[in-house]
Amino acid sequence: MYIYRKQARVAIPLLMLVVLLLMIGCSAGSKTTTKEEKGIIETIVNHQFTGPDHELVNLLEDPAHVVKIGTGETSAKEEPTELDLYLKDIYGSYFNEAMYEEYIGTYAMSTHMEAYNNDYSTDVKDVVVEESERTEGAYTFTVQVNYEGRDEGTIEVTGRVNMDDRSTVTNYQLIDDGGLSNALNQIRE
Repeated sequence: MYIYRKQARVAIPLLMLVVLLLMIGCSAGSKTTTKEEKGIIETIVNHQFTGPDHELVNLLEDPAHVVKIGTGETSAKEEPTELDLYLKDIYGSYFNEAMYEEYIGTYAMSTHMEAYNNDYSTDVKDVVVEESERTEGAYTFTVQVNYEGRDEGTIEVTGRVNMDDRSTVTNYQLIDDGGLSNALNQIRE
């Protein structure tokens, strides 16, 4: 009996130490994840608002990537195009599949094409990402975007991002583009 009590006196504090270390390790990991998620958001908005991306523009203007609509012909290929591969390389690892498709169709190319078509350039001056206190994995971002061409200035763009437990974007929404689209689409004089 005496041997078991002695082992228990050693084993219980040792077990408590292991549990404590695990708890400390898990809480430190979540702070790193938040930092990594903020970094992912910063990377996405930097790609989105720095341009025009001339490689993207060249791929978009390449006739091989044009989809014919309303002709009764099917132009979809079984394998991905250079454009598909390029976009997947830039954005693919950051989004879940459904949000990736929505992001590419709604956000990824618009600033680049507006800047290119109207002889503007854009770059990100500053990005601030804040974590929501009420919703886990939810963030708001504010981006200061410089634009330069016939006119120049800085515009504040705001948005919201939700991420899952694997740090992939499940929702991306621009709340206010601050007039950036209008500034880039000014009528040429």
